[in-house]
Amino acid sequence: MEKSLYKVIFEGKIQEDADPGTVKTRLQALFQTDAAVIEHLFRGTPTVLKHNLSRQYALKYKQAIEKTGAVCRIVPQKHPSAPPGAPKTASDRPSRPPRKKPMQTCPKCGFTQPVGWAECCRCGVLFKRVASPAKSNASSQRSPRKARHHTDASIPDVSLEPQPIEREGWMALGGGAIITLVVLFLPFFTYILGYIKVLVHEFGHTVVGWLFGYPSIPAFDFRYGGGITAHQPRNLLLLILVYVGLGYVFYLFRRNRLALIVWAGIVGGYTLFAFTSGHEILNLWMGHGFELLFAGIFFYRAISGSAVLIAVERPLYAFLGFFITVLDLRFAYRLMTSHAYRVDYEAAKGGGHWMDFSRIAEEYLHVDLTAVATFFFICCLLPPVLAVLAYRYKAYWASGLARLLALHENV
Repeated sequence: MEKSLYKVIFEGKIQEDADPGTVKTRLQALFQTDAAVIEHLFRGTPTVLKHNLSRQYALKYKQAIEKTGAVCRIVPQKHPSAPPGAPKTASDRPSRPPRKKPMQTCPKCGFTQPVGWAECCRCGVLFKRVASPAKSNASSQRSPRKARHHTDASIPDVSLEPQPIEREGWMALGGGAIITLVVLFLPFFTYILGYIKVLVHEFGHTVVGWLFGYPSIPAFDFRYGGGITAHQPRNLLLLILVYVGLGYVFYLFRRNRLALIVWAGIVGGYTLFAFTSGHEILNLWMGHGFELLFAGIFFYRAISGSAVLIAVERPLYAFLGFFITVLDLRFAYRLMTSHAYRVDYEAAKGGGHWMDFSRIAEEYLHVDLTAVATFFFICCLLPPVLAVLAYRYKAYWASGLARLLALHENV
């Protein structure tokens, strides 16, 4: 029977009461590397610190890392051996039965552990205090490219493989779906919790309004129900401040060519919307658009456990994601299929076709309301799908985002 092997993964998280600077200093001492390599670990990309470990040593390695204030996890390896065609190192060649790893004894407490660890798992003494100068010099003379890609055996390797959704993530989604079904069968709770959606909706109108120079104030509509956002006439000073902020971003990333190219596209798109009717359409759309955006964020937090302090938050995030998405799907479906519902929708707020989708369809796009409703229905299917993809491929987009947000372009 094959022995189960494990790997230790670090995702840039630290313990709640830990100081980031202190944690990075301790990790630098633990891995005997430079500050640039440690900074690379905190870019949000999942990093395989050690692999091909027995569970016993994986737990000890995890304890050693968590003593620095960092947070890591151990996961079983599905494929302990290297894939066909992958470059092999001396430790990867399985032509003969694996030899027993060389061990070292702690000079302070006498604990035995594999050679290559920087710190004793039992007492915490740093072996670098007794390391030979020749070994230290050889380590410090690694090429910059090797250091950046972590190909040295003593430096963590960045893994860009998709990460599967863990059991806790699936349980959170299942729990959230069950809570949603229960709430939807209780009209009173559906009505009360529906105001969460109203808050998010009006927040979307408010953010977009300010972004395009319109002072905006969200409020509940106590006359007709729901919410309403009051937009003031466009303020030129606000628009100038937005462009000043955009210009500052250009200055901040002036040494990152990739960031400048992407930001130029964003500024061009913003300008195109700002001086055409596009910003008015966007403002009307982003009430419902923010609902889907927040639903996606809630799904992602439920799946990943990101920014979660206690475990019960995860199914609650899933519930909020499902609740908003299901209500929006129901709303879009009714607009698509029921003439009576469309008449009621267009007559809301005292009549006059003041509702968001009515104005988009009639004032701007000159299409039937069902066309806008159909497009929105399709958009409602995206939040859970995109949340799953964002979690599975976080290593890829986080790496790209880190490059984009770097003040200096990596070469």
